[in-house]
Amino acid sequence: MDCNCYESGCLKDAFWICSCSSGPKLCDDHIKTHSTQMNCTAKYMKDFYLNAKAKSIENVLDKIGLDCIALGKILIDDVRNCLNKNFIIIKNWKKDIRSLLDNESNNPYDQIVSWANNIKILNQDRSIFILNINRILNLSKYNLNIKEDRRGSLTLNDQKEMDKLFKLNDLNDIFNKKKTEIDLKSKEFANLDKNTNDFKQESKEIKDKIISDDFKQENTNSRTLEIDFDMNFTNGILNVVGFNALSKGRKVCFLVNSGYECFNKNFISSESIVIKSIIWSDNGKFLYVCNFKADCNY
Repeated sequence: MDCNCYESGCLKDAFWICSCSSGPKLCDDHIKTHSTQMNCTAKYMKDFYLNAKAKSIENVLDKIGLDCIALGKILIDDVRNCLNKNFIIIKNWKKDIRSLLDNESNNPYDQIVSWANNIKILNQDRSIFILNINRILNLSKYNLNIKEDRRGSLTLNDQKEMDKLFKLNDLNDIFNKKKTEIDLKSKEFANLDKNTNDFKQESKEIKDKIISDDFKQENTNSRTLEIDFDMNFTNGILNVVGFNALSKGRKVCFLVNSGYECFNKNFISSESIVIKSIIWSDNGKFLYVCNFKADCNY
């Protein structure tokens, strides 16, 4: 890929592309002059060029790898063909061995056994074969000198730019990680808020039901008390025996519901009484109950 500066005689790499119609590529020095004169903008394309070059080199190396695999398959096929020929020879000998042994005048038994024992195929010298394989397949014989420390050949500005890119990539990774964590926490809070609202609604329904049930029960108790008391309170005359027959709880409920906050039943001494009037005190904390004995003359 061509990275030469557009300015004649400049040998520096051109990583800037101008926004002019011709789109010239300029180096770091000439882009400043050009932008000032033409009042144009430029785009920094160093990363693009470096990535393109790296990809091009990767493609070349991949091709070499594929060629090595193809050559290896060819060599394997050659070895396989040699083995197949050996298997055919052994098969033919095994086929003819019985007929040869039947020939008493020329019995090859000792000769074949001696020949087979002397071959010792696994002890064959493989160094020549390995040498030839390395000569054909090994890439190390092709010397390629590459500087391991590329930063040593970079300018100070290039090093600063690369450092900025590395830091920017690190910040992007941190940002994406934190964003993922925030999204997960937001989902957890949303679920928690929904569960809280559901719990509040359920609690309210339970509370309303309890209040409703208590109200119904109190209403039922009140009606029962009124019925019981009506049996003992007629025409303004309270039957003491009937009042005393009520349970303590019903007595209290009746006195409270009827407004007799400080009612003292000890004043009831005769068989019956007549309640003349009930008067609140000025501060509203006491009740004055005026009564007369039923058998008196006033």
